[in-house]
Amino acid sequence: NGKVLWKTYTIEGEADQVGKNSIGTQFWGPSGAAIWNTPAVDLKRRLLYAGTGNNYSVPATPTSDAVVAFDMDSGKIRWVNQVTANDIWNRSCGRPNIRNSFTCPDADAPDVDFASSPILANLKDGRQIIVAANKSAIYGLDPDSEGKTLWQAQIGKSRNGGVMWGAALDGETLFAANQSFDAKNPDASGGVSAFDIANGKTIWSVPPPPCENRNSCRPSHAAAITAIPGVLFAGTWDGRMQAISARDGKVIWEYDTSREFQTVNGVATRALP
Repeated sequence: NGKVLWKTYTIEGEADQVGKNSIGTQFWGPSGAAIWNTPAVDLKRRLLYAGTGNNYSVPATPTSDAVVAFDMDSGKIRWVNQVTANDIWNRSCGRPNIRNSFTCPDADAPDVDFASSPILANLKDGRQIIVAANKSAIYGLDPDSEGKTLWQAQIGKSRNGGVMWGAALDGETLFAANQSFDAKNPDASGGVSAFDIANGKTIWSVPPPPCENRNSCRPSHAAAITAIPGVLFAGTWDGRMQAISARDGKVIWEYDTSREFQTVNGVATRALP
């Protein structure tokens, strides 16, 4: 009937006055550690696994930028694996040249949220593993050891990189898109990679499509990947959809949506990247 059975906050207690920044603006905290993603369900252990984002104001909490296990029946937090500590960031911190000093903490931080959902996967030897990706790396966690980190695979270097909206799993192979983007060198932006979830090793990695003198080019991949047997589908920031071989990363076909389309009223229009 939709009745709320339990509610759990990732941060305990109410926010309070926690200090002022260098120009005297009052801060309240703690805040943040939001859950961006759909939790993974573990029926065997009666747990839910969710990834959290960064803190928005001081002080930092041990539940930000973490994978958190919730008891499915009571909502109690059973364990937390925080992979990046002291990540305090909000939107006003995003661009140093327009930084709003009234709302941004003095110290900048990487902003490496877990935006995509954790995946509970089965290994060939009978073990299970939690695979979780954020804007910095992909992690393999042990569900039988309170989320202990088994391996880590670096994929991004900043808030503009790494996995944003979701990876895809096929057996023991994880396919992940890297949204890294360098405006000064667009052709060196992030691409798509395949990882062995048993050990975190890279199976293959392919760059994004070239800019080819496009007026507006951001070829990195940010959208969630979709996988079917043998093929995965990945979209780029600038409007290209790619079908990619799951075996070796070779592009099978590509469709550019930045083109003219005939509309229902007969007036041609053009999609812009």
